Amino acid sequence: MVGPTGIKIGPWGTPGACSFDIAASASQITRVRLHTGTVVDSLEVSYLVDRKNIETRRLGGDGGGSHYTVRKKYVANTLYGL
Repeated sequence: MVGPTGIKIGPWGTPGACSFDIAASASQITRVRLHTGTVVDSLEVSYLVDRKNIETRRLGGDGGGSHYTVRKKYVANTLYGL
């Protein structure tokens, strides 16, 4: 992809990357955990299906020594418009 300034952007991930989809109808994302180093290496998502909390496996690479958790009140205000 080429951005508006003509700078090439992406691709992201590794050659072995795979798509990710929550296979159920999630009613609410409750948490997003980012594993980071210089960049975001991976993430984990927690969500509700029929009032049961489901957590994904770690999606992405295995790098990233630090992790940051984005809790429910911030997720609801930020991610639902995407």
